[in-house]
Amino acid sequence: MRHILLGVTTLMILTCAGCGDAPAPEEQGTPPRPATTVEVPAQDADTPRAIGEAVGALYVDTMEQVVAALEGTPEVEVAKAKLAEIRARAVDNLVELGRKRAALDDAGKAVVTQMVRSGIRRVPADVFKAYSAAHKHYMAADPETGELLSSFNVITQYADFDLLEKQAPKEFESLDLGE
Repeated sequence: MRHILLGVTTLMILTCAGCGDAPAPEEQGTPPRPATTVEVPAQDADTPRAIGEAVGALYVDTMEQVVAALEGTPEVEVAKAKLAEIRARAVDNLVELGRKRAALDDAGKAVVTQMVRSGIRRVPADVFKAYSAAHKHYMAADPETGELLSSFNVITQYADFDLLEKQAPKEFESLDLGE
């Protein structure tokens, strides 16, 4: 699992390479971006495209929540509690979307996957930079909290039950997602 997380982190860094040199919005004379909200609520996502967009938007929103929760580098126990709460909410929403994805045919699932990938690429560079710095700090301070933080890299797997079953079979079983 650690190798998978390292690979995903590396992939995200490579995806964002070159993006981090842009001035912050406030330095460009534009107001800071408000917190992202999921544009397509899970209960309203009824097409493969909408399901994928909702998963992608939820991923961006979750990463922004993580960064906001860790602003100022809270103590390990405080950080762990905040992360656990954010993760639980995200997992609940992703599982709901995953149930809709699971009901689709292969072509529909492929559209969802494509839209999720597109959504993941929408994490702002400053958010990813702050996330990476927090990850580095908490891995050194408390590996358990660092691993919890790492789990956000692959959290969209909760909307793809086939992937979740392969990558985290115990978690898949604990959520009773089998048919």
